[in-house]
Amino acid sequence: MKPRGLSKVNLPPPDAIIGPVNKDGSLPKGTTRGWLPETIDYWKRARLGQGFRTDVRPPPPGGWPTRPRSSTTGRFLPTNSEK
Repeated sequence: MKPRGLSKVNLPPPDAIIGPVNKDGSLPKGTTRGWLPETIDYWKRARLGQGFRTDVRPPPPGGWPTRPRSSTTGRFLPTNSEK
């Protein structure tokens, strides 16, 4: 997971806080949050999954069709039907 990956995860409220807590309730750097195993198990069962990708499918027999690319720009070159 990326260093800031957990900042986007909606975690349950912590069961324990180890370290100082600011007056506004925010946690300063160095404060650790902790959860009981039961809390994590419940959270994992209740949270939404990553979804289902509908764009993933096995390649057709013979592989995916390819289009020629420009050697200078790397862009796809137009096919006969696009000219």
